[in-house]
Amino acid sequence: MNKPIIQHGILILLLQMDCVQWHASLWFHNLDANTKGDIGNLKAAFLARFSNTKTNQQIYKLQQTNTESSQAYLARVQQLAMGAENLGEAVIVDIAVNGLKPSLKQTVIQKSPKTFEQLRNSLEIATNVAECASSSTPCTSQDINAMFSSFFRNYEICCKAGSD
Repeated sequence: MNKPIIQHGILILLLQMDCVQWHASLWFHNLDANTKGDIGNLKAAFLARFSNTKTNQQIYKLQQTNTESSQAYLARVQQLAMGAENLGEAVIVDIAVNGLKPSLKQTVIQKSPKTFEQLRNSLEIATNVAECASSSTPCTSQDINAMFSSFFRNYEICCKAGSD
């Protein structure tokens, strides 16, 4: 194939993309000849430059599914956050809280977590409360003791974090 035709076709394609039109054009013109002349290099350079935007969009739309455990949801949030660009821990925690199941979200919001550790602790409490509330059988004293034990353990962690 003729390299100038490929380059011209790629440039036309990039210019037609609504979202990245100006950035893609500027990006393409600043590439070295070796990158422009090889489709593999061009693809790698394009993905390296523009893939974080998709990750950022995905993380803002994140929602916990009905069948997803709190731990699995947090793992998914952290996985996406690794590929996100310029997002601090507090912002990612806020995004994670916003995507929680409604049954957990209210309890977690009251705790105002700012770190993943605080969010994890708040989610453990919220999960225990939700499980007791949705249980068709009354909570046993063992259930209540486990819940209070978890609460006090998390309270100690939060107090230590607040005094640092």
